[in-house]
Amino acid sequence: MLTIYVSMFAFGGVSLLALLWSASADEALTESSPNAGLLNDVAALLTVRGVLAGMTVAGAAGTLLLGLLRLPAVVSVLGAAVGAVIGAVTWRRVLRAMRTFDRDHGVSTDVLVGREGMLTVGIGGPEAPGVVQVLLGGLSQEYTALPEDRRSYAEGSRVVVVRILSESSVAVEASPYPALSSSP
Repeated sequence: MLTIYVSMFAFGGVSLLALLWSASADEALTESSPNAGLLNDVAALLTVRGVLAGMTVAGAAGTLLLGLLRLPAVVSVLGAAVGAVIGAVTWRRVLRAMRTFDRDHGVSTDVLVGREGMLTVGIGGPEAPGVVQVLLGGLSQEYTALPEDRRSYAEGSRVVVVRILSESSVAVEASPYPALSSSP
């Protein structure tokens, strides 16, 4: 059983760190307002990152209780369950704090306009927006993307932000910049 806890801790922690560095669609579930109710909180906790945070803390709690403190297996299972809830709730609070920071420290138009990004969700025309990922200050930011020229763009297309439409959406068009080759 100790091996299971150590494996949970290691796998959950490594996976969570990997997801922190990559873009993930599970944050769309956490866009609700802080007072939107229990159902939205549960949905946010059941995202991939919420589950991995819970699994990481559950593994650590189980390892501590069973392996280091030598408590009975029943106590370690209960401790792991409490640790899972604490980990998921902590992740939810961290995510809310990051969103609040982003909202309070928004990107000004002079920084975002003209930046090149990549579409992580293709644009199907003016009625079917996509998602553009832009690197700002070393951090990946995602915005809802609408086509300035009313065209469709495939996922993975390089685009340039030409206008800010709202806090979370931008107008884009095809990138005029030549692609950098990956080989020397």
